[in-house]
Amino acid sequence: MIDAAVSGSYTWLGVVIVIGSMISLGYYLPVVAAMWMREAPVAGAHEDAPALSAGALPALAGGSPELDEQPSAAQVKSPQPEVIFVAVLAGAATLFFGILPSPLFNLVHGAGSALGLF
Repeated sequence: MIDAAVSGSYTWLGVVIVIGSMISLGYYLPVVAAMWMREAPVAGAHEDAPALSAGALPALAGGSPELDEQPSAAQVKSPQPEVIFVAVLAGAATLFFGILPSPLFNLVHGAGSALGLF
């Protein structure tokens, strides 16, 4: 899509798409980090979980007792260096391959040719 925008003399649109992709990392990376970097749940923790409050979502709708509680200042953690590194690396790769997609296309074409797909 970015290549088509640039080829059609809409370079500004390609830049907007890349910037939008980088901004979306701000929304999606914390979700991925929360899923993969939290501690394992303790066995039997759901049996003594409090009943749902009026504004809480059921687990089927994405709610959880952990999310219903407000964290204290001591519980709020700063981003880990690994998370920051992955975000910067993904943003740089998105920017690079968004502006110059031909190396990625050549890699995919070569891999497809080697596998007999293209």
